[in-house]
Amino acid sequence: MVLLSACGKEDDKEESTIIDQALPEVMYDDIAGTEGLSYEVPESKPGILVDMQGYKSDEDKTIIFVCDKPLSGCSIVDAASGEVVLTTDLIETTSEEGYHYYADISSLTEPGTYYAQTDIIGRSYDFKISDDIYSSMRNQAVEDIISHQAAADRDVINESQALSLMLMAYELNPDYFEDLDGNGIADVLDAARNSASFLLTMQESIGAVAVSGHSDNPEADDPVWTRGEDSNDATLVYAAALANFARCYRQYDGDLADKCLYSSETAYKYVTLSQVEDYNKEYCYMADACLYKTTGIEDYGIKCNEHKEAYPDTSNFIGDFAYLTTSKAADISICTGIINSYAKKAENISNSTSKDNYFISQNISSNEDIHVKILEDMLVMSYMNYLITNKEYRTVIQNHMHYLCGENEDSRDYLKDEILEGDNYLYYRAEELFILSSIDVKYKVPEQN
Repeated sequence: MVLLSACGKEDDKEESTIIDQALPEVMYDDIAGTEGLSYEVPESKPGILVDMQGYKSDEDKTIIFVCDKPLSGCSIVDAASGEVVLTTDLIETTSEEGYHYYADISSLTEPGTYYAQTDIIGRSYDFKISDDIYSSMRNQAVEDIISHQAAADRDVINESQALSLMLMAYELNPDYFEDLDGNGIADVLDAARNSASFLLTMQESIGAVAVSGHSDNPEADDPVWTRGEDSNDATLVYAAALANFARCYRQYDGDLADKCLYSSETAYKYVTLSQVEDYNKEYCYMADACLYKTTGIEDYGIKCNEHKEAYPDTSNFIGDFAYLTTSKAADISICTGIINSYAKKAENISNSTSKDNYFISQNISSNEDIHVKILEDMLVMSYMNYLITNKEYRTVIQNHMHYLCGENEDSRDYLKDEILEGDNYLYYRAEELFILSSIDVKYKVPEQN
């Protein structure tokens, strides 16, 4: 049982209340059935916000406090022993409503389970401090991806982009991903193979790819998929994803890699040679860049350059990543432009976080799809952190992940919440994998040939 209390109004009681234990249903029925009486359960939000996933032992750690009364300090208590292990002052931040504070508990590095408490607010939810918080989150994300790959309905554009992101994270840090099932292949590549195998069933012999697939028995060893309508956009994103898979998986299964690469190029040619214009130009650039990185065929590189010259102010994260990390010849001025564009975005995000009570970008905090925007922006921060290994950027990424995992207005763990469910689920979890790999390891920038 967790004791928690939101700060009440001045005339409210100051004692802690139990907010996760509802009154017996019969009591509500009795009250509701009493003439002249009505009862509505008041909304109660925690006043101490912690990361539900936990904090890494050696990282900077802050906890957020929200109240309509002044606070002075807090205690951190070992949940197992009840012993106070840290007492610290609260640092006030600017707020138009009530009082906002944070406590720096970075000095607490001993692995364990703890909670924070104050005299007025009460106690927080329990939180963990551990050396392997991010690796646990990584393994859970991979497990969730594999689980959701058994869905009866699968979106091809979403799954293709998720596949590319999983492979991008793996390419940067192949030693970071574990082989928990012991088959000699990292689990993230097992997930990638699952997606590639499904995607191959979505293509017709002429090269067109369907936008979605449905199976009445998706958990069968060899499920039968019914294809949705063909889509040029799905065909191009598919081409990019299978080109990436062919490159990353070749050392484990050359025949499958060849099959995927052939399928990728067939899909690309179906769209680009069809004399139609109803397709997303950014998706075409993505396919060009990924095929160029995989094959080294000059024509793909030329088309990348032509796209960037025609649309210099546009960006596609998967395509830009492929172009920047290829070992083949690339236009230096285009590379510089891409890097400068992402650097500017990262700097704007970083500069605006210091003004927000929750340590996230103010541009993000005004967005109604906040979890989506955070994941998108942290992809940018993660790649810039890879390029320049900036401690400030790493801290910004960590703070945004803390927000997603509980240090938010509703004290919700968005990464475990139903809010991420839907057609884009696999893509969101793949974004999480890329971000986690950025803050959990130190990169070595690959040499360009």
